[in-house]
Amino acid sequence: MNIRTVQRKHSSVAPGLLLLALVTLAGNAHAADEDATPVEIGTVSVQHGETSLWTPATVFSRQSANIAPEISGRLEWLVEVGEHVRAGESIARISDTALQIQLRTDEAEIRRLQANEEFSRRQVERFRTLSESNSMAASELDRLTMELRMLEQERAAQEARRDATLYSIAVASVAAPFSGLIVERNAEAGEYARAGEPVLRIVNTAALEVRARAPVSVAKYARPGQSVVLESNETRSETVVKALVPSGDERSRMIEVRVAIPDGDWVVGEAVRIALPNGPDSRRLAVSRDALVLRDSQVYVFKVLDDSTAQRVAVNPGNGKGNIVTIEGNLSADDKVVIRGAETLENGQAVRVLSPSSLAGTIETMFDKG
Repeated sequence: MNIRTVQRKHSSVAPGLLLLALVTLAGNAHAADEDATPVEIGTVSVQHGETSLWTPATVFSRQSANIAPEISGRLEWLVEVGEHVRAGESIARISDTALQIQLRTDEAEIRRLQANEEFSRRQVERFRTLSESNSMAASELDRLTMELRMLEQERAAQEARRDATLYSIAVASVAAPFSGLIVERNAEAGEYARAGEPVLRIVNTAALEVRARAPVSVAKYARPGQSVVLESNETRSETVVKALVPSGDERSRMIEVRVAIPDGDWVVGEAVRIALPNGPDSRRLAVSRDALVLRDSQVYVFKVLDDSTAQRVAVNPGNGKGNIVTIEGNLSADDKVVIRGAETLENGQAVRVLSPSSLAGTIETMFDKG
């Protein structure tokens, strides 16, 4: 008799009674091991990798600058905190009224010197003709030529002063050195700003990286381009070492490590941590994170023995990658451990290994045999 036969014979039976019959048959099929706890299992694997050291790190911007004017003067305006600006865009302005006055003075002085040059040049030409027949005229020619050269140099110096004034006028409008976000204002419009004293701070929130201080021992095993794990409160991801500064501080014995940051919503100053290589390649056992059970401030896994009983084994979890975590304990590669249903297990308890579809398959088999 198969399940179709049963369905035909009991087609007039109420659906509820048929369901009760199915459940009863399933219970009879498993009467022999009704006390065993159903579980799902996984296998202990071997992971090859480097010994890692978790170290705290911070998200930094590669472009962060305090912006100061190049000239002193009264601030006419500044951009507000929180504004995004583009490279070259004006973000503050110093009053250039005095500079504009100085520019007119410089240009007037240049014109005066040019007039003196023209007069001196005509004098030189006049005495050059006389000097051919008059020794006194020759001596005067030398003097006038010297004066002409001095006037030319004086005009050149005045033109340089004019150019300096023009430059000061140009930098009175303070430009953003790169695109970014204004995060701080150190002055207000109307205040007197001194050259070199910061009035704004700009940060490029799109050019981020992670910086960490690590023991000098890391320098022996870490290298640029090496894959490392980056972890924050919400995410865990893989990234690479960008730069290593193998110059340790003699007091702290620490070096700086810079790590690329994955795509995501990161904030400058955010605290994260990274797993840096701190030893040679190693061979370690690993299991699914779901196999770990925390009891009495200790971590265990349940190993499934050949007699289908669960043996509790204490382990020390190590570094993880995705859903796999390395462990140390009395286990071997290919051992079977419980990954579902371990929360209520006790040491020595009988278990029954089932997949999610095992019960349905057992019921169908019973009907076919009937």
